[in-house]
Amino acid sequence: MFQCSKKLILNIILLFCFHHSDSQEIFHDFEIGKKVKGKKVITTFDFNWKKEYRDENWNRIGLNVSILKALKNNWNLFAGIENYYTIDSKSTNSFEIRPWAMLNLKSKISNRLYFSQFLKTEWRNFYNAESMRFQNYNRLRYRFHFDWTVHSDINTISLKPGVEWYVLKNNFTGERYANSREIYLRCTIEKNQKEWNFGIKQESFLVNTQPNAEKANTLFLEYKF
Repeated sequence: MFQCSKKLILNIILLFCFHHSDSQEIFHDFEIGKKVKGKKVITTFDFNWKKEYRDENWNRIGLNVSILKALKNNWNLFAGIENYYTIDSKSTNSFEIRPWAMLNLKSKISNRLYFSQFLKTEWRNFYNAESMRFQNYNRLRYRFHFDWTVHSDINTISLKPGVEWYVLKNNFTGERYANSREIYLRCTIEKNQKEWNFGIKQESFLVNTQPNAEKANTLFLEYKF
C-alpha cells in the first residue's frame, strides 16, 4: 500500500508540473520550523528562504512566529508576525514586517477526505533599504484545499490540492512579485509529531507590477518538528 501511495503521489505531481510547464519564472521555497505545544496554543517558529532562478537576482529570507488555538466544531484561530528581507537587483531591497490573523474551518466529507478553508488578513509594512521609505497596505487572502489521506500506518501521507486568492487594492511600489492567485498540490508526510510538506504551486502575479512574469512555478519543501 505504501509503495502504491508513493507512485500515485509522484505521478500526480509530475502531471501537475507538465500541465504548468509554460510558466516564465521558477522559484524554490524552503522552510524549516519548530513547534512548541502549550496547554491551550501551539507556537511555531520558522525560517523561510524563497529564490527565483531564471535571472538569479531575487531572494527573500524570513523569520516568522505563529500561534494556533483550536476552537469548537473544527474551527481554528491563527495569528502571527512575519519578517522578510528581500534582495532584488532589478528593483529595490526591502524589509517587511507582516502581522496577520487567520480563521480556519475543516469539514469532514468522509473518513479519509476533508475540505479545509482559510480566511486570512495581513497588514504589510515595507521599508525601502536604500531610501528608508515606508509603505504599508492591508491584504485579504482566501484559500481552500482538499485533504485526502492516501496512506495511514506508521506514516500518515496526505494529498492537498487547493487554490488561494489574494484580494488587495494597493501594493508596494518596489514589489515585483505581488501575488494574485496560487494553484497548488501539496503532499504531507507525518511521523512521530514530525511533518514534511513538499509539492509545487503555480503563482499568478499582478500584471502592473511584473508585466513580463504573469506566472511562475514554485517548488516548495517544508519540515516541522
